[in-house]
Amino acid sequence: MAEQQSARDLFRAAYENRYTWDKNFPGYTADVQLHQNGEVYTGKIRINSDLSFDVSMWQMRKPKSHPQSGLGNCSASCSQAL
Repeated sequence: MAEQQSARDLFRAAYENRYTWDKNFPGYTADVQLHQNGEVYTGKIRINSDLSFDVSMWQMRKPKSHPQSGLGNCSASCSQAL
């Protein structure tokens, strides 16, 4: 039988195993594409060294030949350091 853990123990384990950026974190940028309802939106996301963030989306276009699934999807290419 599996051992039961309290919510406090589960939260503590999650907290102790989370990833954190150190004080030298330079920031992070990513180019993103959102495909939704046959349209493509591109943009950038940026997490600054103080952990504030910016999101900008632009350039809506219809893809040349894209099967319509009715669902949006998102892809990103990322680079560390600003």
